[in-house]
Amino acid sequence: MTDDPPRDPRDPQPPPFQVPPTLTVAFHPPQYAQILPTTALARLDARLAHLHARTPDDALHATLRDAARLLGAHLTFRAAGRSAHAHPWQADAAL
Repeated sequence: MTDDPPRDPRDPQPPPFQVPPTLTVAFHPPQYAQILPTTALARLDARLAHLHARTPDDALHATLRDAARLLGAHLTFRAAGRSAHAHPWQADAAL
């Protein structure tokens, strides 16, 4: 196995590796869950493609709750340091 060539200390540092946001979807009944990138779930609900790590909490929860109701699925959004859950029977007071 070969090693990377030595770096010149004057070169700019590469950007830190960032994990893209993912959505876990479990259609009802939830015997099977799959982690998908947001672009894959956008085929079912286009609003899900616009979610990102800096989406405001109220918009994130409202979008997930509505998408969970329309899809009849349990949704979990995960991004760097964030996690949000929604299910089809979630009450509006849970926001």
